[in-house]
Amino acid sequence: MKVLAVLCLGLLFIGGALQTLEVEEDNSFFCTQCKTVTSGIKGLMQSSQVWNFLKTIAEAICKVIVDGEVCHSLFLDLAPIFYQNAIAKLTHSDTICPGIGLCRAPRIITETKESFRARILKDQPPYNPPDKSPSAKNLKFLVFADTHIEEEYKEGSSGNCGKGICCIEGRSPPKTDKDRAGKWGYLGNCDIPWRTFQHFVDEAIPEINPDIMAWLGDNNGHNFWKASKKNHLHQSKQVSKYLSQKFSGIGKIYPVMGNHEGFPMDTFDIRGDSHQWIYNKLTHLWRHWLTDLSYIEHKAHGRYSQLHPGTNLRIIAMNTFAYDVLNSYLWTNSTDPDGNLGWIYDALLESEKRKENVWIIGHTPPGDEEGNQDWAFRFSAICDRFANIIRGVVFAHVHVEGWQIVKNFKTQQPVVVHHIVPSISSYSYLNPSFTVFHIDSETFSLQDYDVYRLYLEEANNHSNPKWKKSHSFKEYYGMNSAEPSSFLALAQKMKDDQTTWTKVLKKYYQDSAHLFEEKRHKRKFQKELSCYMSSSSLYEIGDCISVFPNGSWGMAIFNWFVVSEWKYVIQSSQLLIIQMSCS
Repeated sequence: MKVLAVLCLGLLFIGGALQTLEVEEDNSFFCTQCKTVTSGIKGLMQSSQVWNFLKTIAEAICKVIVDGEVCHSLFLDLAPIFYQNAIAKLTHSDTICPGIGLCRAPRIITETKESFRARILKDQPPYNPPDKSPSAKNLKFLVFADTHIEEEYKEGSSGNCGKGICCIEGRSPPKTDKDRAGKWGYLGNCDIPWRTFQHFVDEAIPEINPDIMAWLGDNNGHNFWKASKKNHLHQSKQVSKYLSQKFSGIGKIYPVMGNHEGFPMDTFDIRGDSHQWIYNKLTHLWRHWLTDLSYIEHKAHGRYSQLHPGTNLRIIAMNTFAYDVLNSYLWTNSTDPDGNLGWIYDALLESEKRKENVWIIGHTPPGDEEGNQDWAFRFSAICDRFANIIRGVVFAHVHVEGWQIVKNFKTQQPVVVHHIVPSISSYSYLNPSFTVFHIDSETFSLQDYDVYRLYLEEANNHSNPKWKKSHSFKEYYGMNSAEPSSFLALAQKMKDDQTTWTKVLKKYYQDSAHLFEEKRHKRKFQKELSCYMSSSSLYEIGDCISVFPNGSWGMAIFNWFVVSEWKYVIQSSQLLIIQMSCS
């Protein structure tokens, strides 16, 4: 029997024509039996009896490796969702049965990532960066992220407790004075106390007096065994209210969600409505910073595009749950959830028509190992296409200071920088830090950036410590400009030049002597990080070094496993983006 499939997910317009596809349904004996058996296996594996049996074994093994309270929380909240979604992926009959030759494969209209790149670059204008002559004034664009506030932080507790998170009550007492948690934080496996964040807001931000601010998410501490929907909302509410008391008004702060905002962490049903609660609550908390259109868009999709008041600068805020490989809801179908790529493309196309300048903000870098590699490849192609209006892209999440580079596909000229800003949290072994980008008031292109830190060992000796400037990009690295070419040259130079490598590594780890000494002589890591900061996706990094930063082959394999074939329509009013499958 033949059924008429209208592109599976609804209407698709290509050149104004409605596209349809006839698909022949496979009702053969062997195909039907395969699907029946596969469905039975799926039902058995997802049954409570099998799950409880496997959970008991896995939790026992977990307690041998890590702390018991971590294991209990892991198997109570996160593991059940991971397990159910993993089984759904592994027992998908439309994948297994055609794969072993018992069913006809679904007819697919496919657009590979390379075809996608070629098609959207077809109308790409020549690269034309803004005039190098700066205007008379720069704007200060302050970006902070990854606050990770620990409400149970206790001054005087052990910062070296042998557990996953220290500096909290209930851990073993400090063995030496060096292990004692200070007033403002501790250089170890500790998050910051609430007063350190207050001090940042009350003292550091007013001293900078920024023109624009962005807050890139992750408010909750790393003691996720105490995580709950209530606690996650409490932390976001606490931080949002404190910021809004000081900085209220449209465009005063541009916020985005981090991977810790969902519950369980990294878990977000972006196609369904089970996580609508976080959209609703955060949008309400951020209402005074968003325009009416941004409010509506964020409440529906967790993203927004907003013109900064009195300028032609547009801020595009991404929902990075859309490509988080740890988000198990995406494992059976990772094809651009909720049309985020199509939305970004449309927003940039409109900005191009209006001759606007754009900064894009988000939490997790797409080119990081926790980003969906196919999504990152396509996003980089979009950045390449709109390089003439994208002045910068800023991410966080990794708790380091770094960057990645988008290159023009034809010329390999660097055209867009994905900046990665350091964390306010001290987790792990880090001095709390934030970044101030100096951008031209007319072109909004980057002129330089400064990084400020609270040096904890010094700060803990004072009742009112000072957030000090660590360095300026151009001065510290001896660069004449902050153009994309400068960042690429620096990333490539540090691969073999030890002096440059030393300078980069110190700032990469937020002036942490512990982490610096741990990595400074590791030649392999030096090459890996050079490749990471010269690229914008795992595909490029793999071509450069055949391994990911920190030697994380495990995450590379995991990324390959969870990234399902992109097989459904992504709808965009301007563009068909990826590919489609009907079964």
